[in-house]
This record gives sequence, structure tokens and C-alpha cells, in this order.
Amino acid sequence: EGPWAWPGEALKAQALAARTDAYKKVQSPRSSTYDLLSTTTDQVYAGYEKEAGAQGDRWVAAVAATDQQIISYNGAPIDALYSSSNGGYSEDSEYAFVSVVPYLRANPDPFDNAAGNPNFRWTRSYSGTELGAWLNTARGVNIGAVTSYEVSGNVSRVGRVDRANIKLIGTHGSATVTG
Repeated sequence: EGPWAWPGEALKAQALAARTDAYKKVQSPRSSTYDLLSTTTDQVYAGYEKEAGAQGDRWVAAVAATDQQIISYNGAPIDALYSSSNGGYSEDSEYAFVSVVPYLRANPDPFDNAAGNPNFRWTRSYSGTELGAWLNTARGVNIGAVTSYEVSGNVSRVGRVDRANIKLIGTHGSATVTG
């Protein structure tokens, strides 16, 4: 998740988060034959070629500098959640998941767009006709071309919309979807 160009302290923080995440998952194995998936679901080891490649020594140094360390809260390893982008703001645990976790609070992340992160903000545009056709195909509801929409329901304290009600208003009626 951390490119070699990140400051050394950021690479160390990433190493700690990744190690803590792996440590916690090894404590509760997925099955009797393995603990971690080698995908972005868990951990991805890029391999020796990455370590030995250009600037690989920066990652190796960050891992070595934090050797044997994990992050804990009240004596237990934390849920060390991390991502390549968060849109400039993290989220409260109870909104993103289910339960309140004291150390997983919504906070601004002013560095998320510092290096021109392409995932910082993105948009996808659809015409009213495309949305109406999608609703007809996906849900079997024909409201014609969508002319407007209304969002209500579950909006987080930082403004994220998840599991909200989206009323699509079309030329032949309306329908509400959640998303």
C-alpha cells in the first residue's frame, strides 16, 4: 500500500499496520491449512524482485526498523485496517462495519491527495436513459429515463452515503433502491 517514495516514517507505519493485521489473522486461522490469503484480501508479498529492485531497500529498512513490533489497544492487537485511499477522511467503525471501536474514529486525512492520488476522488456519469435501463434490467422495474433522484437514510457524520435509500424518479414513475 505504500510506494517507495513515501517518507520513511510512513513506510514504518505501513509495515506496522501490515504486520499487526497479519499477526491478528494468524491468531485466528481461516482453516487448518492456511492463515492468510496471498491477495489484497489479506497480504500481498511482492517478492524478492521488489525488495532487490530500485528503492527496495527503503521498504526493507522500514520492516527491519519495526521488527517484532505490532500495534495494540488495551493489550490486544488492533484491527489494523488500511487502504490506498480514503477520499480524504476515514470513517467511524460503527458506520463502516457494525460495532464501535474506540481507536477507529473518523478523522481527516490531509495526505490522501498529497501526491495526486488517482483514487482520492472519482466520478462516474450515467445518462437518465442509462440509469432507467439499468433499473429495468437489474430490478425488473421500468420507470423510464431517470430525471432526478433523492438520497435519504444512512448518511455518516462525515457525509458518506452508504446503505442509503436512493429514490430514482423517471419519466414513467419512481423506484427506491439502497446502496
